[in-house]
Amino acid sequence: MSLIWKYSFSRDKLPKNIDKPKVPYSLNDMAEDCVNILSALSIKKAHILGTSMGGMIAQLVAINYPDRCKSLISVMSTSGNPKLPRPSKKVIDGLIHQPKSSKKDDVIENSLMTRKLWSSPKYPTSEELLREKFSYRYDRMYYPDGSTRQYAAIGDDGDRTQRLQKISLPSLILHGDSDNLVPLEAGIDTHRNISGSKIEILEGWGHDLPEGMHEWIVDKIFNHIKSCEYNN
Repeated sequence: MSLIWKYSFSRDKLPKNIDKPKVPYSLNDMAEDCVNILSALSIKKAHILGTSMGGMIAQLVAINYPDRCKSLISVMSTSGNPKLPRPSKKVIDGLIHQPKSSKKDDVIENSLMTRKLWSSPKYPTSEELLREKFSYRYDRMYYPDGSTRQYAAIGDDGDRTQRLQKISLPSLILHGDSDNLVPLEAGIDTHRNISGSKIEILEGWGHDLPEGMHEWIVDKIFNHIKSCEYNN
């Protein structure tokens, strides 16, 4: 497990005497899942949107299945470029910090503590609301191994810059200038590598989706989709 964590968060090459760890599933697998859902619902094409890791998956849907996409919307995500700034050690330590136990109260307290590291400074969320959300999340499915596997999939996919340059779909990149987990430079680099893409940056937005910025993000997404539909 420790090797998976190190591999997920380090862009340095693994030592020669250590094989690349095998991951249970990849981001490409999850992108394929998205397309299979569209097929199951008899949807030929859709506007593909994803946030954070979901943004990486959305990028891969656009790369691997362009005929199933009307457009791409990549939110607080990254190109995977190894030259990009990394999160601080404090943020990474917070991301992988484990609760005292698997009891609900301990898991919620750990989530509250770590969430502060990358929350939006200009759009705070009340502790009461966060507790409610974390409680719901725990009741719905508490499975910490899932997070480890997701981080491993991110590390395994690596640099997407060359692949992003193949995208010719209308693309919108949304990012905050206060994102401590996936720094703004990651969104800018995604924009730079997708020809014709548009980027919108919100001051004071971190790596979350607080209520205070919902109107802004909905407005940007709505206008993007409206433009795509009108032009087609």
